[in-house]
Amino acid sequence: MSFQAVAWAKKKSCNTPLTKLVLVWLCEYADEKNSCYPSEKHLADLCGVTDRSIRRSLTWLRDNGLISVQHRKGTSNRYFVSMDIDAQPPLEVKDQPLRTSTSSNNKDDNKDLNIMDADLTAFMECWKVYPRKLGKKKALMSFTRAVKNGNKEHEILEGLMIQIRMWKQEERQQQYIPHFSTWLNGESWNDCEELKKTLKEVDKKRTNINWLAG
Repeated sequence: MSFQAVAWAKKKSCNTPLTKLVLVWLCEYADEKNSCYPSEKHLADLCGVTDRSIRRSLTWLRDNGLISVQHRKGTSNRYFVSMDIDAQPPLEVKDQPLRTSTSSNNKDDNKDLNIMDADLTAFMECWKVYPRKLGKKKALMSFTRAVKNGNKEHEILEGLMIQIRMWKQEERQQQYIPHFSTWLNGESWNDCEELKKTLKEVDKKRTNINWLAG
């Protein structure tokens, strides 16, 4: 992931929240040359929208100079994030436009994606440490909803780290760990203080056992 590219994307203004999210995902996958190769279907799955909505967003990003596109036969296109124009290859020729609807109506985008403008970097930090990686798309939507409801990303991450430590203490098997979306929908990070107390008690008992054993 290019952290510089993600930070750059988050500062850009786009026509819809979906388009901005697509740009952030492209930056999330960007290599050292600020390029990536995700398929339209993969981007659609990540964003929870249709392929057509993704094509519309990609076209807008291309037409407004935020990305350039290198068409490749038999595989997904290569996208270049236009942070450094001099480092980019020429834009694709005009007779190879992205397939998209000619409609300029963005209602479908907002219907498919309900203003998902959360801190994607924070979500990825949570996702990387979460022990049961199932339902990433639903988890992203739940995370976005939580942030838009006024919850702080760092509070969610702090609560999650404590929760994970608790699960490790319990030696809980993965199949008994809820999906991340379920954990988020239950606002389980609010149990942070209670979990801290429980962990202190566990640590105290473990210390006493070790002392007696010694």
